[in-house]
Amino acid sequence: MSLVEALMDPQVSMRMVHFIGAIIAVGAVTATDSMLIYLHFKEKFSEALSKVSLLMSLLVWVGLFVLTVSGAFLIYTNPEIAQGTFFHVKMALVGVVFINGVILNEKV
Repeated sequence: MSLVEALMDPQVSMRMVHFIGAIIAVGAVTATDSMLIYLHFKEKFSEALSKVSLLMSLLVWVGLFVLTVSGAFLIYTNPEIAQGTFFHVKMALVGVVFINGVILNEKV
């Protein structure tokens, strides 16, 4: 199966979109939390980091939206994947990203 044929399959392409959403969300959370830890020790950069944190917060929500939409499609087309332990672990991690995003919006 070639790459083009694989991308034509809705399951494969939606899994790629789902993975990209996860990368966006987790990457933004990691970068934002790292900046906030750095800000705790170096307060002179607070103005610049607060502007970047707003963009990162938006990226967290975009990533979560992409994860939600693509995940709903994947579960709708293949409901048995929601029964596995791996799915429950991923949902717990998405919950952590969601809570982190809420706290980030409240604090920054």
